[in-house]
Amino acid sequence: MSDIPEGYKLTKAGVIPEEWYEGTVSDLFHVVTGTTPSTSSPEYWEDGTLLWITPTDLSTNNGQLYIFNCERKITDSAVRDYNLNRLPVGSIIVSTRAPVGYVALNRKVAYINQGCKGLIPKENVSGTEVYYSYYLKSRTSELTRVSGGSTFKELSKQSLESFPIPIPQNNERRRIATILSAVDAAITATDEVIAKTEELKRGLMQVLLVKGVDEDGRVRSEETHTFCEKKVGSKTLKFPESWKFKNMGDVITLKRGYDLPSDERVAGEVPVISSSGVSGYHQEAKVCGPSVVTGRYGTLGEVFFIERDFWPLNTTLYVCNFKDNDPKFISYFLKLHLAAYQSDALSIPGINRNFVHRLPCAVPPPPEQHHIAAVLSTIDRDLAAERDHRARLQTLKKGLMQDLLTGRKRVPLNGGEGHDA
Repeated sequence: MSDIPEGYKLTKAGVIPEEWYEGTVSDLFHVVTGTTPSTSSPEYWEDGTLLWITPTDLSTNNGQLYIFNCERKITDSAVRDYNLNRLPVGSIIVSTRAPVGYVALNRKVAYINQGCKGLIPKENVSGTEVYYSYYLKSRTSELTRVSGGSTFKELSKQSLESFPIPIPQNNERRRIATILSAVDAAITATDEVIAKTEELKRGLMQVLLVKGVDEDGRVRSEETHTFCEKKVGSKTLKFPESWKFKNMGDVITLKRGYDLPSDERVAGEVPVISSSGVSGYHQEAKVCGPSVVTGRYGTLGEVFFIERDFWPLNTTLYVCNFKDNDPKFISYFLKLHLAAYQSDALSIPGINRNFVHRLPCAVPPPPEQHHIAAVLSTIDRDLAAERDHRARLQTLKKGLMQDLLTGRKRVPLNGGEGHDA
């Protein structure tokens, strides 16, 4: 075919370099199935210590390459009585139904249920299972396509065994795996920074939005300042006596979002905001920023501070109108306390605005509001930067998987230079 680059060939696994081999999963792996020991027999589950991995465990592994734990564990009795297939460390686990295509490598000896298949490397491919984990992760749609079933898709053992794969030389497989693992490590490190920063923010919100800061910018303490107890929702908290205590309706007014037919969300530059995020654009704004939007249903209690003009979509959102208060401070106060404002009187869990308007709130003087909002905004900017960095890494990883796993771009080996197709 004329569109195949020089030095490449067309195979069942796609267009790959000429020096790569074409094979199937069964050429490199022993494929084994799983089962579920009787759930009514305590001796198979109580005090179990052996990993028993299901599609649910794979789906909640946050896209990580390795899986270290699972929701339920089994006993030695379950393994013996059901003759369960043992997956040694370094086996690939693939979900083959509900849904098809989650992939992870086990870091501990594991067993699987009937919704998974285990790929145990044969001796000649030991050490390259990382490459094939990434490869199978990149082929979810193809794995789903060769699955059978009308009610739900299921990938059979035979279909998985015959699934076509490219077979680069061992050193190239290892080099590709090293590159992708390095990007994954950077993503994991960024996730850790995000988690720690979020924890820091939660702690600061608990302190700053309850104790506040004095004229010198220091957090107040009960040893140096006077506090008084106020009930907020189901909690009794101690706030600085110098703060004003009002009903929430004296601070903000919640207004229902505005109707907008779906066929009008097709043009313009004004974002249409719903509980699930931006759901289109419109020509005109209904609210001029800055404003705070709270989730009424669905994303119940979520608070979004929006600085630009937007259109809040009807039933899912409330918009806050402010009364001489710092909008960012109010948004942080709501983020901390809004869970206590949920009304149990509704048949569907939701936030009743009249209920919220009657609830108490503690409001510091405007300069203190600005100070608190500035501190928390700095952390939010750091979080946004880390999330943007993570998104860039994810984009990089996706591109590398598309290029390296297929040989479209070649990695340098033995100090040489890589090249493109």
